[in-house]
Amino acid sequence: MAQIKWDTSQWRNGLKIAKDKMAAAGLQAVGKAGLQLMNDCLMESPTIPLKSGLLRSSGSVFAQQKRIATSPRAGGAGGNPAQDHGEGLDPEGVFVSRVGWNTAYAAKTHEKPMQFTEPSAGNKWMESKMASHAQDYIRLAAEHFRKAMGL
Repeated sequence: MAQIKWDTSQWRNGLKIAKDKMAAAGLQAVGKAGLQLMNDCLMESPTIPLKSGLLRSSGSVFAQQKRIATSPRAGGAGGNPAQDHGEGLDPEGVFVSRVGWNTAYAAKTHEKPMQFTEPSAGNKWMESKMASHAQDYIRLAAEHFRKAMGL
């Protein structure tokens, strides 16, 4: 009787390494895009309003359930960045970055047109960045992912 034997243990180990490398690269890639979004909200008009600095100092960036950054202190205020994003687990192989601000009035301030004390500040500070830069964020994540994977 003839036998053909194929030991796939090294192949399986290689796949696990590749899978782990992809997971790390995906985490970094969406993290970079989330950090860019946060930075744009802080620096590009309309910016997050700055009165006491509490709202602006409460920002967080999450990538795959992990908080990777918080916004800098603003106006001497120490905001309270979120410890978690309150969402469920992301499906395997889907990389997600979440950016948000953790004050009771963040959503109201974002949505409602009002008079702001800082000339560059305005409502819709995040929505406007997503509308104008969404493709840039995707491109940034894709470029980082390719580099991290050595492609």
